[in-house]
Amino acid sequence: MKIYQTLLFVLTLLLSVLLLGCEKPNLLLANEHHQLTQAALIDGDLSNDGQYSVILDIKNNLSLWQNSSYTLIKQWPSSLFPQQQYYVVLSNNQQWLAVAGKHSVTLLSVNSKHKPLTWEVNGFDRDAEISQILINSIGNKVIIGLTEGSVVVVDITNGLRSQFALHDGPVNHLIFSDNEQKLVSASLDGQAIKWDLASGKVIWSNEQPFRITSLAFDDLSQRLFVSDALNNQTFFSLNKGQEISSLSYFERNRYFREAIFISGAKKLLSSSSKYQISLWDVMSGNEISQGEIKAYNFGSTVLDFAVNEQNGVITLSSDAVLELWPAPLFK
Repeated sequence: MKIYQTLLFVLTLLLSVLLLGCEKPNLLLANEHHQLTQAALIDGDLSNDGQYSVILDIKNNLSLWQNSSYTLIKQWPSSLFPQQQYYVVLSNNQQWLAVAGKHSVTLLSVNSKHKPLTWEVNGFDRDAEISQILINSIGNKVIIGLTEGSVVVVDITNGLRSQFALHDGPVNHLIFSDNEQKLVSASLDGQAIKWDLASGKVIWSNEQPFRITSLAFDDLSQRLFVSDALNNQTFFSLNKGQEISSLSYFERNRYFREAIFISGAKKLLSSSSKYQISLWDVMSGNEISQGEIKAYNFGSTVLDFAVNEQNGVITLSSDAVLELWPAPLFK
């Protein structure tokens, strides 16, 4: 009996210490939100400065918005696309956007000086489908990830097409690096790879035990965040070629979807598969703050993050909701 009481006392003491040592994360609250359209979104993309949104809804309508005034700049009707589109991305100069279905990509000019350019995309495998797209800053180079694991690089100005076999599963993340001369890609095969865009030469790689669900890269600091589908969420320093830290939390199998480095890559803002967002300290891996986006549906989730000129964060959700999270939340 005494042994049982002693063990119970020790366990209670340990639990108390753990609870006291776990500070509850601060609360993240947006100070502004607006729903661009009531139609649910298939995909959406924010410009890097957070000034514009391009959204693709479930009815196959494509539209470009000015975020500060919630103004519709231009809309492309569903009749323009003979097939269902699944991916959309906006160039940094806000003059071009690319949209893709399973087997084709269309390049569109915002100012209408150029006619839409559409082309079929084929992989090494005849059954390969498009699984992700990316467009460069000036809109003349389109990067296309495929379900077979290859990546296609289309140089529109020079009429060149290159294709590189890099992964063993669908490519689900594409991020530019080194002034758009390099690329970081990730796949459901668990691999994250940094490689040369011209030659396809692999510069750095890492393999996680499970499929990668979230990837973020800060080009200036060369810091990379990689999260797989189970419980591996790791920060890497690519210029040093080493691991920095891993996220620390008590929940099991926490799922990460979108992520972005902020505050000079000292912090990371991540989203869950639904409506939760979290702020993390990169060096320690500790969670600093938590919040929830404005959700109109049970499956609402963040489609993209962007940092504005005031160092606040803008989120775009699958409910077509834009939210502004002020800079003081991230200091």
